[in-house]
Amino acid sequence: MTAFQQIFLGFRKKGEVSRFRYIQFFSMASLANTSSNRIGKFPVIAVFVITGLSVSPNISYAEGLDGLGILLDTGYSYDNNLTHASDPTDKLSDSSLNLNLIGTKAVALSEHTRLVLSGFIDTEAFARYSGLDRLSANAEAEYMYRPSGEFEAPTFGFITGAGRDEFKSGLRKNDHYSAGVTLRQPVTDRVNLYAALKNNISRSDNDVFNTRDTSTQLNMDYGFSNGNTLYLTTEYRVGDIVSTTQAALAYREIAAASINDDVFSSGQPMRDYRIKGKTAVMTLGCNLPLGGKKSLDISWRYARSASDTSPDNDFSLIKYVGSQFSVNYLMGF
Repeated sequence: MTAFQQIFLGFRKKGEVSRFRYIQFFSMASLANTSSNRIGKFPVIAVFVITGLSVSPNISYAEGLDGLGILLDTGYSYDNNLTHASDPTDKLSDSSLNLNLIGTKAVALSEHTRLVLSGFIDTEAFARYSGLDRLSANAEAEYMYRPSGEFEAPTFGFITGAGRDEFKSGLRKNDHYSAGVTLRQPVTDRVNLYAALKNNISRSDNDVFNTRDTSTQLNMDYGFSNGNTLYLTTEYRVGDIVSTTQAALAYREIAAASINDDVFSSGQPMRDYRIKGKTAVMTLGCNLPLGGKKSLDISWRYARSASDTSPDNDFSLIKYVGSQFSVNYLMGF
């Protein structure tokens, strides 16, 4: 058995369809007013793009890895701080429904290397703030190398991706790009680690949603009791943050760009501010197999952001926190 046959089969033993934890986790785009740089969705989202693939134990790398892994992901989310605001009066919440289709193809390049190609179509619809409704298309490629078939052997990867987010909000429409390195490491037959270092860029028609950041991510999966999986994901981002508040001097003093918001426009006008800062995110979730290639994923995500600088004559940084609860149903084909 080649190194990659072993690692793919190892994923299958954890459940026919475990939650794709593609590390686009705590998606800034799926939250109200940021770019499509994803800190999870789900993220992110958090998915291992190769989890849904099946590999026959007698396949040789010269034959390639036939078949396309397809995952249908639909669910419900509630976010308590869509605006990424620090003042309680500016914090707005909403519920959303999402439907995502993910296709993945693995191509064997050699006994120790694989190229994993993925395509994503995501939709999201909000209950109150329909301007945040989104349709996204993304493509991703990851080159993976595993030096041996030993259980403890790590898998190294180089990953790159590009996509487009179409919002009802004209301000938030963007093209986004990412590139980085990944590491997968089995610890025991029940515990697996995933780490990634990425650079993320979003390009929009306005300066506020032209963002760039660097992210580090660490995910741990723990498989227990008949294919159930408990996972913990942490991420730390350094770069641009977008926050929506009522016009505020403190934000204006440190913002690199600002613009009147086109979604949160009823009542007191609100503005979007792009500032430099740091964001820490934690996601705790559980994936429960339902039989066949179906599973239920329940997760809670917490994020905390702070600006790099403070307004003039004030030593305090601008900070905000937010959390999101999600329930998703997954079906593999």
